[in-house]
Order: sequence, then structure tokens, then C-alpha cells
Amino acid sequence: MGYALWKKLHDTGADWKTLTVDTVHPNDEGYRIYADVLIHYLMQHQSDAPSKPHTHLPPPLVKNPFSHGELADAWTVNAPGWIKETESLVGRYPHRLCSNTPGETLTYDFTGSVIGLYWLMGPDSGDIEWSIDSGEMHRASSWDIYALHYSRANYLILADNLTQGKHQLHIKVLSEKNNQSKGTWIRIGAFLVQ
Repeated sequence: MGYALWKKLHDTGADWKTLTVDTVHPNDEGYRIYADVLIHYLMQHQSDAPSKPHTHLPPPLVKNPFSHGELADAWTVNAPGWIKETESLVGRYPHRLCSNTPGETLTYDFTGSVIGLYWLMGPDSGDIEWSIDSGEMHRASSWDIYALHYSRANYLILADNLTQGKHQLHIKVLSEKNNQSKGTWIRIGAFLVQ
């Protein structure tokens, strides 16, 4: 399908912006091209014999696949000073836990070997400092260059090699942020735990 989109642009001399909303995701005209390719393929193969059903999955490609992960709702965290907003993460998660106060912290206790965030990246998003089990401090930003044009839900794996067991994630909202960001907002929908 990507080739069909590229071919349309190549053959017409058009710009990506004519078929995409952000030079990555198709607009209605771009999706029409995708749909035409899919319809053509299905029409060609509608008389094919049914394939045999798969009864077993092949072995994992990696030693520790993220196959038992969960979204732990951020609203369940006791986080004084943080706001529980009923507004969604741009339609991807029903609500969010938010703060734009530099120095504000939250602590999340979890059991697993992987921890991450499912959060909002937007034009007024800021940076956090985080650590696990009072260890080394790290920094992460919920802002990137695409936030200049639109907000989106995104994920960030903070650590994926922890010893299986109980851990504590500590997050602090920073005053320092990208110069192009319009704020220091941190908006978390859920924690990613495995």
C-alpha cells in the first residue's frame, strides 16, 4: 500500500501533503488509495483455497517479549498536587493524571520487570525526572517537534530490564523544558507494567 501511495506521488509530481495530514498518516484521499489496493488484492484472491489454521504460535523472537503487559490506570495513584482530568488522551484513553507544577512529584509502586508511561505529547508538554527504587535519576520529555502541530498519545518505556518483583517509580515535574514548548504539563493516562 505504501508503494501505491509513493507511485501516485511520483507519477503526478504531487507533494506528500496532498495525500497525508502530517507527511506520515494518510488523509481521506490517501486512504482511498490504500482501500483501492486492498480491494484489488482481495478481488484477486477471493477464489483462493482456504489456508490451514495455525494451531501454535512460533517461539518468541526475543528472550523476554512484552506478552503479559498491562495498562495500570494513573487515576489509581495517590498523587497529592496532581489533577485528575476527565479529558481523554486525544481519544485514546478515557482520562489522565496531570500536573504543570515544577517540583511536583508522584510515586508509583508496581510489581514487574518493565515500567513505562502512556502519556500525552502536546504543544505545552514538559519534562520529567524519574528514578526507580531511589536509583539513578533520568530525564524524559513529553514534547517533541511534532507537538508543534498536534497532540497525540504516546508511550515511553522507562526501564525494561528490572529484576522481577516489587519496585517504586518516582517522577518529578521539571521547570526546564524544550524552548519551543508552551508549558510544563505532564499528562499521564496509564503506567505500562509487565
